[in-house]
Amino acid sequence: MNAAEHQRAMATLREFIERRWVIYEEDESAFFFQYLAGPITFHSYVEVNPALDAVMFRAVLGGAPLRNECYATMSELCEIHNQSLDAGCFAFSPGNGEVRFKMTSYFYCQGFSENLVRDLVDPGLILLDSYVLSL
Repeated sequence: MNAAEHQRAMATLREFIERRWVIYEEDESAFFFQYLAGPITFHSYVEVNPALDAVMFRAVLGGAPLRNECYATMSELCEIHNQSLDAGCFAFSPGNGEVRFKMTSYFYCQGFSENLVRDLVDPGLILLDSYVLSL
């Protein structure tokens, strides 16, 4: 993906996100927004990676920090959930106690489109809604 294609992809991504959420931060490749899955806030972002020809959706579980003694249980829970997922994964970082949900789609020669973003983000949000209460 060249610079002009990346710029067009970012404009498309901005339009998609702004129709649904408020962008609270951005950088040259990503837009950050908050998503509420039930009562739980996920600090989320969608990124266009021009080097990989990929669009990435990430969501970090917000709320109170997890106590250190719960780290092993949360790590196991993420592994259990991942076994039933066809796409995407939950990841737990014992370094900072974060629980993240990750999904990526590679578009290579197909080109970037709003449908590509929607087909990545919407199923990810459905999974967050489905699993949030067990996290």
